[in-house]
Amino acid sequence: MKILFIALFILAIIQLSAELNVSVDYNRFLDQDFHTVLDINYEVPYKELKFVDTEYGFIAELEVQLVIKRDTVQVYDQNFINRIVLTNQEKTISGGSFLDKIYATLTKSGLGIELTFIDKISSSSKKWSYTFQTLEETNLVSDLELSAEIKPDTTTYLEKFHRGENLFLVKPNHIFELDIDTQLFIYYELQNFALNRDGLSDLTTEIIINKDDQQVQTFSKNLNLQQIWIQDVFNFKVNDLDPGFYLMTLLVKDNLTGQIQEVEDYFSLKKKSQYMVRMFPELEDEFKLVKYFMTPSQTKIWKNLEAEGKQNFIERFWSGNDPNLQTEENEFYLVIKERVQYCNHSFSYFKPGWNSDRGRVYIRQGPPDEVNKLTTGLNTRLGERDYEIWKYRVQKNLTYMFFDLQTSGNYKLFYSENDPRESSLPDLGRYMGDDFDESLLQ
Repeated sequence: MKILFIALFILAIIQLSAELNVSVDYNRFLDQDFHTVLDINYEVPYKELKFVDTEYGFIAELEVQLVIKRDTVQVYDQNFINRIVLTNQEKTISGGSFLDKIYATLTKSGLGIELTFIDKISSSSKKWSYTFQTLEETNLVSDLELSAEIKPDTTTYLEKFHRGENLFLVKPNHIFELDIDTQLFIYYELQNFALNRDGLSDLTTEIIINKDDQQVQTFSKNLNLQQIWIQDVFNFKVNDLDPGFYLMTLLVKDNLTGQIQEVEDYFSLKKKSQYMVRMFPELEDEFKLVKYFMTPSQTKIWKNLEAEGKQNFIERFWSGNDPNLQTEENEFYLVIKERVQYCNHSFSYFKPGWNSDRGRVYIRQGPPDEVNKLTTGLNTRLGERDYEIWKYRVQKNLTYMFFDLQTSGNYKLFYSENDPRESSLPDLGRYMGDDFDESLLQ
């Protein structure tokens, strides 16, 4: 059963890191020589990539490294770079994404497929691996590809996504939005079936949809075609289905031979969340908060947006970071809201705590694994001052030091290690004194 959804919904994804968010899905088909063709579809949201402004538009570069191994021996490798050009900056933070396909014909099972995706500008990356298994040469049906829309297309621009004369843009994450996607399209191929005396197939295909171990819908049709190899698309409406995770079974029966084969896959339906997508009443405060998670190039367009555009900007940020599209809640939003509340309770001085240096780090990184609250000696440049050292060591290796410069509770960030978003004072020793024990930062 090809069900790879579990990792998508692990709450640990909320722990923000430099890992690139890439959805990957594989599908296997038999070619005319009954060799297995492996299709790997991958999708990267635009907002995950770092774009630079050039005279040709806003450009991002996504490198893909493909390695194939037999046991531990590398037998094939290929690197290529996708150059993604967008016409305006607003598209770089939109709900759009870059979709591509890699395919290869393989004859042996057990090969290790490794894909590494690298944003060449930001250096964030993601690795995906899969142990390849061929389809049996006698298979009646292939794996399944899922899409929300197909349309006629005879151009060569997206030729690799053609299925027959149709453009079939695959959904690698298998997640469909009920407010947008009214139908689900399933592409599959059939072969190794019998023909009757008139040279026609006699096949019955049936889709069975289950949710929580309960059958909720079935769809069936007959295929009587004068072909020995069939490309078919099964589609059904999803409007009447509830949000959630669904197990789908395609059952194929050759009525001439009695051969039956089934293939399982999954999909998830997501209804647009109805939660409040604003943390603060004022849009400018909301923007200050979301800036903690965005690059300067992503936030540059804010000042040129009208009020409606700013609201859409904020909404796209929260919805785009929802880690579990199976639920109506946005777990990312709820976690950040809890962190904001904690910061306001713990770090406020004459400004709310979420808008402080400690608040910024806490909101981005979460609770530190270790906090040391210390006081400088009397012989330092400014005399006795409180300071804190925060350490993250369980899932990250980060260190921060905050200094209460004016004894007001407004701790300023003086030192940061391994966080490219933060910086350290070049003259830290002037404030900490020559006898400062630097091992405290280790």
